[in-house]
Amino acid sequence: IGMNDGESFTALAGFGNRLFCYKQHNLYIVNVEAPMDTDWFIEGNYKSMGVVDQTKVVTTDIGLVWYNQAGCYVWSGGQGF
Repeated sequence: IGMNDGESFTALAGFGNRLFCYKQHNLYIVNVEAPMDTDWFIEGNYKSMGVVDQTKVVTTDIGLVWYNQAGCYVWSGGQGF
């Protein structure tokens, strides 16, 4: 995932059938709904939504919440943030 972007992975979180793969500046959301990992796919790449470490990502009753220097974000399984 983003092998050529020069960043390391800083955090991982699962919510529903999505895997959130955080780097320092980028967030990759991988759809892992399919039973075979060969059928998984990157659903989105979001710049400026990365985190510096795992402590910035929390699973709550309302969804997955994370924050960085640009803002605070919530993913509740619907469309958008």
